[in-house]
Amino acid sequence: MTRKEWIRENCPNKLNPASYGGVEDCPLHYPRLKEIDPTIVPGMQCPPGVNHMDRCIKCWNTEIKNTFDKVPVMVGMTFYTIVPIEVGKNHNLWIVGEFRIIPMNMVHDTMLRCVGYDYDLGVEYISHYDLTENEYRLIPKVQILQRKYPNLDLSLFVTRKQAEDALVKWTGDDRARPYILVKKGD
Repeated sequence: MTRKEWIRENCPNKLNPASYGGVEDCPLHYPRLKEIDPTIVPGMQCPPGVNHMDRCIKCWNTEIKNTFDKVPVMVGMTFYTIVPIEVGKNHNLWIVGEFRIIPMNMVHDTMLRCVGYDYDLGVEYISHYDLTENEYRLIPKVQILQRKYPNLDLSLFVTRKQAEDALVKWTGDDRARPYILVKKGD
């Protein structure tokens, strides 16, 4: 999805064919867009009164990265991922959780311990954020799940739909949105 397509879905009243790039203003003026696109940074805005039509068109047609691999970590940021919840001895309920990052602490000089919490489900999600590489590292518990279920995408997603699509792709069942009950060992 491009920045312009995101605007079309989330702020359609800001589309304007008379504006450079077809959207009013600069991506810097859209806080929700900045939350999901780490490449929107201060200083990228063109000086006022200068014709930068080609630059604006290119900027608004830039693809937004699908996952949080290179997104700077921020307290309060929301992400979505697929998590198992144990239901009895023989079943897991795989759900799409909506997690908000709560205060973090340093693991060592280059690593932050990030805790996401889904307040509706009461589920905690822990990951580590590598400050040198600017990417998330999964904790061993999640790495084991990745090895056990290699076709299941356990990425951190920007939107709930992306996480639900990953669950549907794994199960092959469109009814799996946003959860599925799986017998352990399956």
